[in-house]
Amino acid sequence: MLKLLVDSSSLDYFEGLMNILDFWITQMHAPNDCPLVFPANREEAKNFFNQASYDTCMNRCKAWLSTEISEIVMLESQIYKML
Repeated sequence: MLKLLVDSSSLDYFEGLMNILDFWITQMHAPNDCPLVFPANREEAKNFFNQASYDTCMNRCKAWLSTEISEIVMLESQIYKML
């Protein structure tokens, strides 16, 4: 799901941020290794919804996804070697 979000990045930063937040909070339940820092109050939320935050969030999501994929591939190769 995150790969789809990253690959189909939104031209509208507000919609994109809402989709990213929905993914991490609603679907993933904000795991400990979540790459995002969520706005903690109303003032932070006002400053969060802009193009720069969207770009930062997308870059962090891409990096997190790359790391996760690499770890899965490594684990699968280790399992394959054991067979």
